[in-house]
Amino acid sequence: MPMHTSNPASAKWLAIVLVSALYSLAFSQIGVLTTLFPLLKEDFELSNQQLGTFSSIYLLARATFGTIWGFSADKFGQKRILLVTFLASSSAMVTAGLSQNYSQLITLYAVSVLFAVAAEPLTFTLSSTLFDPKDRGKAFGAVRALRGLAGGVLVAAIGWFGGLSDGWRFALLSFGALEAILAISLAIRLGSIEQHIKLESAPFKWGEFGRLAVTPHFILFTLIHIFATGMLIPVFLPTFLVEERGHSIQSAAVLIGVMKIFMIAGSLAGGFLGDRMEERWPMAGRLYLMIAYSIAFSLFTAMQFFPIWSNIYADWAVAIASSAIFPVGFAGCILPMLANVIAPQLRSASFAIMSSLCQGLSLAGFSTLIGTLSDHYDLGTMLFGSITIPYLLNILICLALLRFYVAEMRDPSHNY
Repeated sequence: MPMHTSNPASAKWLAIVLVSALYSLAFSQIGVLTTLFPLLKEDFELSNQQLGTFSSIYLLARATFGTIWGFSADKFGQKRILLVTFLASSSAMVTAGLSQNYSQLITLYAVSVLFAVAAEPLTFTLSSTLFDPKDRGKAFGAVRALRGLAGGVLVAAIGWFGGLSDGWRFALLSFGALEAILAISLAIRLGSIEQHIKLESAPFKWGEFGRLAVTPHFILFTLIHIFATGMLIPVFLPTFLVEERGHSIQSAAVLIGVMKIFMIAGSLAGGFLGDRMEERWPMAGRLYLMIAYSIAFSLFTAMQFFPIWSNIYADWAVAIASSAIFPVGFAGCILPMLANVIAPQLRSASFAIMSSLCQGLSLAGFSTLIGTLSDHYDLGTMLFGSITIPYLLNILICLALLRFYVAEMRDPSHNY
Protein backbone atom coordinates (compact mmCIF):
# COMPACT_ATOMS: atom_id res chain seq x y z
CA MET A 1 0.00 0.00 0.00
CA PRO A 2 2.00 3.03 -1.17
CA MET A 3 2.02 6.14 0.94
CA HIS A 4 1.07 9.56 -0.41
CA THR A 5 3.84 12.00 0.28
CA SER A 6 1.48 14.97 0.01
CA ASN A 7 0.49 14.48 3.61
CA PRO A 8 1.97 17.30 5.74
CA ALA A 9 4.70 16.01 8.02
CA SER A 10 3.49 18.17 10.89
CA ALA A 11 0.09 16.46 10.92
CA LYS A 12 1.69 13.01 11.15
CA TRP A 13 4.06 14.02 13.91
CA LEU A 14 1.22 15.63 15.89
CA ALA A 15 -0.65 12.32 15.63
CA ILE A 16 2.45 10.54 16.95
CA VAL A 17 2.61 12.93 19.92
CA LEU A 18 -1.09 12.37 20.68
CA VAL A 19 -0.96 8.58 20.42
CA SER A 20 2.16 8.48 22.64
CA ALA A 21 0.47 10.63 25.29
CA LEU A 22 -2.64 8.47 25.08
CA TYR A 23 -0.58 5.31 25.52
CA SER A 24 0.92 6.71 28.73
CA LEU A 25 -2.39 8.00 30.07
CA ALA A 26 -4.17 4.72 29.35
CA PHE A 27 -1.86 2.98 31.81
CA SER A 28 -1.53 5.83 34.29
CA GLN A 29 -4.05 4.28 36.69
CA ILE A 30 -1.55 1.46 37.33
CA GLY A 31 1.01 4.01 38.49
CA VAL A 32 -1.60 5.88 40.50
CA LEU A 33 -2.81 2.80 42.38
CA THR A 34 0.64 1.34 43.04
CA THR A 35 2.41 4.62 43.87
CA LEU A 36 -0.42 5.96 46.02
CA PHE A 37 -1.25 2.58 47.53
CA PRO A 38 -0.62 3.83 51.08
CA LEU A 39 -3.58 6.22 50.62
CA LEU A 40 -5.74 3.35 49.36
CA LYS A 41 -4.76 1.20 52.34
CA GLU A 42 -5.94 3.96 54.63
CA ASP A 43 -9.22 4.58 52.79
CA PHE A 44 -10.24 0.96 52.22
CA GLU A 45 -8.25 -0.88 54.94
CA LEU A 46 -6.29 -2.97 52.44
CA SER A 47 -3.25 -5.23 52.81
CA ASN A 48 -0.20 -5.59 50.55
CA GLN A 49 -1.86 -8.59 48.93
CA GLN A 50 -4.14 -6.23 47.00
CA LEU A 51 -1.08 -4.41 45.65
CA GLY A 52 -0.04 -7.57 43.82
CA THR A 53 -3.58 -7.96 42.47
CA PHE A 54 -3.32 -4.70 40.52
CA SER A 55 -0.18 -5.89 38.72
CA SER A 56 -1.62 -9.36 38.03
CA ILE A 57 -4.74 -7.91 36.42
CA TYR A 58 -2.62 -5.83 34.04
CA LEU A 59 -0.39 -8.75 32.99
CA LEU A 60 -3.39 -10.99 32.37
CA ALA A 61 -5.26 -8.28 30.44
CA ARG A 62 -2.22 -7.53 28.27
CA ALA A 63 -1.87 -11.17 27.26
CA THR A 64 -5.58 -11.76 26.57
CA PHE A 65 -7.44 -8.57 25.71
CA GLY A 66 -4.38 -6.97 24.12
CA THR A 67 -4.52 -9.79 21.59
CA ILE A 68 -8.30 -9.46 21.15
CA TRP A 69 -8.10 -5.72 20.48
CA GLY A 70 -5.28 -6.25 17.99
CA PHE A 71 -7.44 -8.59 15.92
CA SER A 72 -10.46 -6.28 16.33
CA ALA A 73 -8.51 -3.28 15.02
CA ASP A 74 -7.58 -5.16 11.85
CA LYS A 75 -11.14 -6.46 11.47
CA PHE A 76 -13.19 -3.33 12.24
CA GLY A 77 -10.77 -0.45 11.64
CA GLN A 78 -8.05 1.31 13.63
CA LYS A 79 -9.86 4.59 14.27
CA ARG A 80 -13.09 2.92 15.37
CA ILE A 81 -11.37 0.62 17.88
CA LEU A 82 -9.18 3.50 19.05
CA LEU A 83 -12.22 5.61 19.95
CA VAL A 84 -14.12 2.72 21.55
CA THR A 85 -11.22 1.49 23.70
CA PHE A 86 -9.77 4.83 24.82
CA LEU A 87 -13.16 6.36 25.62
CA ALA A 88 -14.22 3.22 27.51
CA SER A 89 -10.88 3.12 29.37
CA SER A 90 -11.11 6.80 30.33
CA SER A 91 -14.74 6.46 31.44
CA ALA A 92 -13.89 3.51 33.67
CA MET A 93 -10.87 5.37 35.06
CA VAL A 94 -12.96 8.43 35.95
CA THR A 95 -15.64 6.24 37.54
CA ALA A 96 -12.96 4.36 39.49
CA GLY A 97 -12.00 7.69 41.03
CA LEU A 98 -15.50 7.81 42.55
CA SER A 99 -15.32 4.31 44.07
CA GLN A 100 -16.78 3.94 47.54
CA ASN A 101 -15.21 0.59 48.40
CA TYR A 102 -12.47 -1.77 47.26
CA SER A 103 -14.83 -4.01 45.25
CA GLN A 104 -15.94 -1.07 43.13
CA LEU A 105 -12.36 0.12 42.68
CA ILE A 106 -10.90 -3.22 41.61
CA THR A 107 -13.82 -3.90 39.23
CA LEU A 108 -13.60 -0.51 37.52
CA TYR A 109 -9.81 -0.71 37.42
CA ALA A 110 -10.05 -4.10 35.69
CA VAL A 111 -12.55 -2.75 33.15
CA SER A 112 -10.30 0.23 32.41
CA VAL A 113 -7.23 -1.96 31.94
CA LEU A 114 -9.09 -4.39 29.66
CA PHE A 115 -9.67 -1.52 27.24
CA ALA A 116 -6.36 0.27 27.86
CA VAL A 117 -4.25 -2.66 26.62
CA ALA A 118 -5.49 -1.89 23.09
CA ALA A 119 -2.98 0.98 23.13
CA GLU A 120 -0.02 -1.26 22.33
CA PRO A 121 -1.12 -2.83 19.01
CA LEU A 122 -2.89 0.38 17.93
CA THR A 123 0.22 2.49 18.50
CA PHE A 124 2.34 0.11 16.43
CA THR A 125 -0.11 -0.01 13.51
CA LEU A 126 -0.80 3.72 13.38
CA SER A 127 2.90 4.56 13.52
CA SER A 128 3.72 2.15 10.70
CA THR A 129 0.78 3.35 8.58
CA LEU A 130 1.51 7.06 8.93
CA PHE A 131 5.15 6.86 7.85
CA ASP A 132 7.08 5.58 4.85
CA PRO A 133 9.53 2.69 5.47
CA LYS A 134 12.51 5.06 5.37
CA ASP A 135 11.12 7.09 8.28
CA ARG A 136 9.55 4.38 10.44
CA GLY A 137 12.57 4.03 12.70
CA LYS A 138 12.36 7.71 13.62
CA ALA A 139 8.61 7.34 14.19
CA PHE A 140 8.94 4.30 16.47
CA GLY A 141 11.88 5.88 18.27
CA ALA A 142 9.86 9.05 18.83
CA VAL A 143 6.92 7.06 20.20
CA ARG A 144 9.10 5.29 22.75
CA ALA A 145 10.89 8.52 23.69
CA LEU A 146 7.63 10.47 24.03
CA ARG A 147 6.15 7.69 26.15
CA GLY A 148 9.19 7.95 28.41
CA LEU A 149 8.80 11.73 28.70
CA ALA A 150 5.06 11.47 29.30
CA GLY A 151 5.68 8.78 31.90
CA GLY A 152 8.10 11.08 33.71
CA VAL A 153 5.55 13.90 33.75
CA LEU A 154 2.84 11.55 35.01
CA VAL A 155 5.11 10.23 37.79
CA ALA A 156 5.73 13.80 38.92
CA ALA A 157 1.99 14.51 38.79
CA ILE A 158 1.21 11.36 40.77
CA GLY A 159 3.74 12.47 43.37
CA TRP A 160 1.98 15.82 43.64
CA PHE A 161 -1.42 14.16 44.00
CA GLY A 162 0.10 12.01 46.76
CA GLY A 163 0.23 15.09 48.96
CA LEU A 164 -3.57 15.33 48.96
CA SER A 165 -5.80 13.32 51.28
CA ASP A 166 -7.90 12.01 48.36
CA GLY A 167 -5.03 12.25 45.91
CA TRP A 168 -5.66 8.93 44.20
CA ARG A 169 -9.23 10.02 43.42
CA PHE A 170 -8.17 13.35 41.93
CA ALA A 171 -5.44 11.63 39.90
CA LEU A 172 -7.83 9.09 38.36
CA LEU A 173 -10.44 11.75 37.62
CA SER A 174 -7.88 14.09 36.02
CA PHE A 175 -6.01 11.48 33.99
CA GLY A 176 -9.24 9.83 32.82
CA ALA A 177 -10.72 13.12 31.62
CA LEU A 178 -7.49 14.06 29.84
CA GLU A 179 -7.37 10.65 28.15
CA ALA A 180 -10.89 11.18 26.74
CA ILE A 181 -9.98 14.65 25.43
CA LEU A 182 -6.81 13.36 23.75
CA ALA A 183 -8.66 10.36 22.23
CA ILE A 184 -11.20 12.64 20.58
CA SER A 185 -8.42 15.00 19.43
CA LEU A 186 -6.50 12.10 17.90
CA ALA A 187 -9.60 10.80 16.09
CA ILE A 188 -10.19 14.28 14.64
CA ARG A 189 -6.55 14.54 13.61
CA LEU A 190 -6.64 11.12 11.93
CA GLY A 191 -9.80 12.17 10.11
CA SER A 192 -7.94 15.12 8.55
CA ILE A 193 -4.94 12.92 7.73
CA GLU A 194 -7.24 10.52 5.86
CA GLN A 195 -7.67 13.23 3.23
CA HIS A 196 -4.05 12.49 2.25
CA ILE A 197 -3.47 8.91 3.42
CA LYS A 198 -5.62 5.80 3.45
CA LEU A 199 -5.44 4.70 7.09
CA GLU A 200 -7.72 1.70 6.76
CA SER A 201 -6.31 -1.17 4.73
CA ALA A 202 -7.77 -4.19 2.97
CA PRO A 203 -10.26 -6.29 4.95
CA PHE A 204 -8.83 -8.64 7.58
CA LYS A 205 -9.18 -12.31 6.66
CA TRP A 206 -8.60 -15.17 9.09
CA GLY A 207 -7.27 -17.43 6.36
CA GLU A 208 -4.71 -14.83 5.33
CA PHE A 209 -3.55 -14.42 8.92
CA GLY A 210 -3.42 -18.19 9.40
CA ARG A 211 -1.09 -18.55 6.42
CA LEU A 212 1.12 -15.73 7.73
CA ALA A 213 1.31 -17.22 11.23
CA VAL A 214 3.02 -20.40 10.02
CA THR A 215 5.66 -18.69 7.85
CA PRO A 216 9.27 -18.93 9.07
CA HIS A 217 9.73 -15.16 9.41
CA PHE A 218 6.59 -14.79 11.55
CA ILE A 219 7.67 -17.62 13.86
CA LEU A 220 11.21 -16.24 14.18
CA PHE A 221 9.95 -12.70 14.90
CA THR A 222 7.72 -14.19 17.61
CA LEU A 223 10.69 -15.99 19.17
CA ILE A 224 12.65 -12.71 19.21
CA HIS A 225 9.80 -11.12 21.18
CA ILE A 226 9.71 -14.04 23.62
CA PHE A 227 13.43 -13.73 24.37
CA ALA A 228 13.45 -9.91 24.51
CA THR A 229 13.36 -9.79 28.31
CA GLY A 230 15.25 -6.54 28.87
CA MET A 231 12.16 -4.86 30.34
CA LEU A 232 12.77 -6.87 33.50
CA ILE A 233 15.93 -4.88 34.31
CA PRO A 234 14.23 -1.84 35.94
CA VAL A 235 12.11 -4.24 38.03
CA PHE A 236 14.95 -6.20 39.62
CA LEU A 237 18.02 -3.99 39.21
CA PRO A 238 17.43 -1.84 42.34
CA THR A 239 17.25 -4.93 44.56
CA PHE A 240 20.34 -6.42 42.87
CA LEU A 241 22.34 -3.20 43.39
CA VAL A 242 21.34 -2.86 47.05
CA GLU A 243 21.62 -6.51 48.12
CA GLU A 244 24.57 -7.72 46.04
CA ARG A 245 26.51 -4.62 45.03
CA GLY A 246 26.32 -2.55 48.23
CA HIS A 247 24.48 0.46 46.83
CA SER A 248 22.17 2.50 49.02
CA ILE A 249 18.46 2.53 48.21
CA GLN A 250 18.74 6.23 47.30
CA SER A 251 21.65 5.55 44.93
CA ALA A 252 19.77 2.75 43.18
CA ALA A 253 16.65 4.92 42.81
CA VAL A 254 18.65 7.78 41.31
CA LEU A 255 20.39 5.38 38.92
CA ILE A 256 17.03 4.06 37.66
CA GLY A 257 15.94 7.64 37.00
CA VAL A 258 19.13 8.37 35.05
CA MET A 259 18.72 5.13 33.10
CA LYS A 260 15.24 6.19 31.99
CA ILE A 261 16.67 9.41 30.59
CA PHE A 262 19.24 7.45 28.60
CA MET A 263 16.50 5.09 27.39
CA ILE A 264 14.73 8.10 25.87
CA ALA A 265 17.95 9.16 24.13
CA GLY A 266 18.56 5.57 23.00
CA SER A 267 15.07 5.35 21.50
CA LEU A 268 15.63 8.42 19.35
CA ALA A 269 19.17 7.40 18.38
CA GLY A 270 18.07 3.85 17.58
CA GLY A 271 15.28 5.08 15.33
CA PHE A 272 17.62 7.32 13.33
CA LEU A 273 20.32 4.65 13.16
CA GLY A 274 17.85 2.02 11.93
CA ASP A 275 16.66 4.31 9.15
CA ARG A 276 20.24 4.98 8.08
CA MET A 277 21.05 1.26 8.07
CA GLU A 278 18.04 0.52 5.85
CA GLU A 279 19.07 3.36 3.55
CA ARG A 280 22.59 1.93 3.30
CA TRP A 281 21.54 -1.76 2.99
CA PRO A 282 17.86 -1.74 1.90
CA MET A 283 17.34 -5.49 2.10
CA ALA A 284 18.82 -6.28 5.50
CA GLY A 285 20.28 -3.15 7.10
CA ARG A 286 17.91 -3.21 10.08
CA LEU A 287 18.58 -6.89 10.68
CA TYR A 288 22.34 -6.29 10.64
CA LEU A 289 21.77 -3.62 13.28
CA MET A 290 19.60 -6.02 15.30
CA ILE A 291 22.40 -8.60 15.36
CA ALA A 292 24.97 -6.00 16.45
CA TYR A 293 22.52 -4.68 19.05
CA SER A 294 21.88 -8.15 20.52
CA ILE A 295 25.62 -8.77 20.81
CA ALA A 296 26.24 -5.41 22.50
CA PHE A 297 23.30 -5.73 24.90
CA SER A 298 24.32 -9.29 25.86
CA LEU A 299 27.86 -8.08 26.56
CA PHE A 300 26.84 -5.15 28.73
CA THR A 301 24.22 -7.07 30.71
CA ALA A 302 26.76 -9.85 31.33
CA MET A 303 29.15 -7.24 32.75
CA GLN A 304 26.27 -5.76 34.73
CA PHE A 305 25.21 -8.99 36.43
CA PHE A 306 28.69 -10.56 36.73
CA PRO A 307 30.93 -7.54 37.38
CA ILE A 308 34.66 -8.09 37.87
CA TRP A 309 35.08 -4.80 39.76
CA SER A 310 33.97 -3.51 43.14
CA ASN A 311 33.46 0.10 42.11
CA ILE A 312 30.03 1.72 42.37
CA TYR A 313 30.87 4.20 39.61
CA ALA A 314 31.67 1.34 37.26
CA ASP A 315 28.26 -0.17 38.10
CA TRP A 316 26.68 3.14 37.12
CA ALA A 317 28.62 3.38 33.85
CA VAL A 318 27.68 -0.12 32.70
CA ALA A 319 24.03 0.27 33.78
CA ILE A 320 23.72 3.58 31.92
CA ALA A 321 25.37 2.14 28.80
CA SER A 322 23.03 -0.88 28.78
CA SER A 323 19.99 1.39 29.25
CA ALA A 324 21.02 3.51 26.25
CA ILE A 325 21.50 0.40 24.11
CA PHE A 326 18.31 -1.36 25.23
CA PRO A 327 15.67 0.56 23.18
CA VAL A 328 17.66 0.46 19.92
CA GLY A 329 16.45 -3.05 19.05
CA PHE A 330 12.74 -2.35 18.95
CA ALA A 331 12.76 1.30 17.86
CA GLY A 332 15.24 0.93 15.01
CA CYS A 333 14.94 -2.74 14.09
CA ILE A 334 12.10 -5.03 15.10
CA LEU A 335 9.08 -2.73 14.76
CA PRO A 336 10.08 -1.24 11.38
CA MET A 337 11.06 -4.70 10.13
CA LEU A 338 7.66 -6.09 11.02
CA ALA A 339 5.99 -3.24 9.15
CA ASN A 340 8.19 -3.99 6.14
CA VAL A 341 7.05 -7.60 5.73
CA ILE A 342 3.54 -7.76 7.24
CA ALA A 343 0.57 -6.43 5.28
CA PRO A 344 -1.22 -3.45 6.90
CA GLN A 345 -4.46 -5.38 7.43
CA LEU A 346 -2.60 -7.97 9.52
CA ARG A 347 -0.30 -5.72 11.57
CA SER A 348 -2.37 -5.14 14.70
CA ALA A 349 -3.21 -8.83 15.01
CA SER A 350 0.40 -9.89 14.38
CA PHE A 351 1.83 -7.42 16.87
CA ALA A 352 -0.78 -8.42 19.44
CA ILE A 353 0.20 -12.08 19.12
CA MET A 354 3.94 -11.38 19.29
CA SER A 355 4.03 -8.64 21.92
CA SER A 356 0.84 -8.66 23.98
CA LEU A 357 0.41 -12.44 24.16
CA CYS A 358 3.78 -14.13 23.68
CA GLN A 359 6.10 -11.48 25.12
CA GLY A 360 3.60 -10.70 27.89
CA LEU A 361 3.48 -14.33 28.99
CA SER A 362 7.26 -14.62 28.62
CA LEU A 363 7.92 -11.61 30.86
CA ALA A 364 5.45 -12.89 33.44
CA GLY A 365 7.10 -16.32 33.37
CA PHE A 366 10.67 -15.04 33.66
CA SER A 367 9.63 -12.60 36.39
CA THR A 368 8.05 -15.41 38.39
CA LEU A 369 11.11 -17.59 37.81
CA ILE A 370 13.49 -14.90 39.06
CA GLY A 371 11.34 -14.20 42.11
CA THR A 372 11.03 -17.88 43.00
CA LEU A 373 14.61 -19.03 42.45
CA SER A 374 16.40 -15.92 43.75
CA ASP A 375 15.79 -17.30 47.26
CA HIS A 376 18.06 -20.22 46.34
CA TYR A 377 20.51 -18.59 43.89
CA ASP A 378 22.01 -15.14 43.88
CA LEU A 379 19.99 -12.54 41.98
CA GLY A 380 22.82 -11.72 39.56
CA THR A 381 22.90 -15.32 38.34
CA MET A 382 19.12 -15.33 37.86
CA LEU A 383 19.20 -12.06 35.93
CA PHE A 384 22.03 -13.34 33.73
CA GLY A 385 20.03 -16.47 32.95
CA SER A 386 16.78 -14.59 32.35
CA ILE A 387 18.09 -11.59 30.38
CA THR A 388 21.62 -12.14 29.00
CA ILE A 389 21.11 -15.73 27.86
CA PRO A 390 17.82 -14.97 26.00
CA TYR A 391 19.53 -12.12 24.13
CA LEU A 392 22.37 -14.46 23.15
CA LEU A 393 19.69 -16.80 21.77
CA ASN A 394 18.25 -13.86 19.84
CA ILE A 395 21.57 -13.49 18.00
CA LEU A 396 21.13 -17.03 16.65
CA ILE A 397 17.47 -16.37 15.82
CA CYS A 398 18.38 -13.21 13.90
CA LEU A 399 20.99 -15.12 11.90
CA ALA A 400 18.34 -17.74 11.07
CA LEU A 401 15.88 -14.97 10.14
CA LEU A 402 18.30 -13.31 7.70
CA ARG A 403 17.55 -15.33 4.56
CA PHE A 404 13.77 -15.40 5.17
CA TYR A 405 13.63 -11.65 5.82
CA VAL A 406 15.68 -10.81 2.73
CA ALA A 407 13.41 -13.06 0.64
CA GLU A 408 10.34 -11.22 1.94
CA MET A 409 11.94 -7.82 1.27
CA ARG A 410 12.73 -8.83 -2.32
CA ASP A 411 9.09 -9.78 -2.97
CA PRO A 412 7.76 -6.82 -5.03
CA SER A 413 4.23 -7.35 -3.66
CA HIS A 414 5.44 -6.27 -0.20
CA ASN A 415 5.24 -2.54 -0.88
CA TYR A 416 4.09 -1.64 2.62
